[in-house]
Amino acid sequence: MMAKLVKMYNVQKYHQRSSQSSKNPPFSMSKFIAIEIGYEGSNVFVRRRQWDTANSRDTFQSMGVSLVRALFDDETLLQSNYKGGKSKSNKNAPQRPGLDPNIMTSIKDFKTYILEAVKRQFPVEFKQFVFGMAINNMMTKFRRKNVVADDMEEEQEV
Repeated sequence: MMAKLVKMYNVQKYHQRSSQSSKNPPFSMSKFIAIEIGYEGSNVFVRRRQWDTANSRDTFQSMGVSLVRALFDDETLLQSNYKGGKSKSNKNAPQRPGLDPNIMTSIKDFKTYILEAVKRQFPVEFKQFVFGMAINNMMTKFRRKNVVADDMEEEQEV
């Protein structure tokens, strides 16, 4: 069953890791093993190492977060949230764009496709709202860490 879900490629092209190039294999050197996630023809790729890391996670939430971290660059994660729109918990927060729906659909389709395997592996079955919350929580923590790092840099410059 797993062989039908992912397809490996030998890639010999140079690609920058960014939200624009994530439709192409996100590699920085030549000759990598690429895993196509989601469905065949999704054109959403991760490195074999990234796939192995995500696949080794203990929960579907942590697996999803691992794939999102692999597929989106830091700048995109700092400026986005899962679906896009305003924060429901902080009325003063800026409206943020959503993550690339093609990539997110590939991650969700993959999760849906292996739901039976997830049910056997994890005590809690996949729930889309929990998945979205996990992604948004990861991005919120990432933004907070970035603000703290920026503040520390400003203090050192003074």
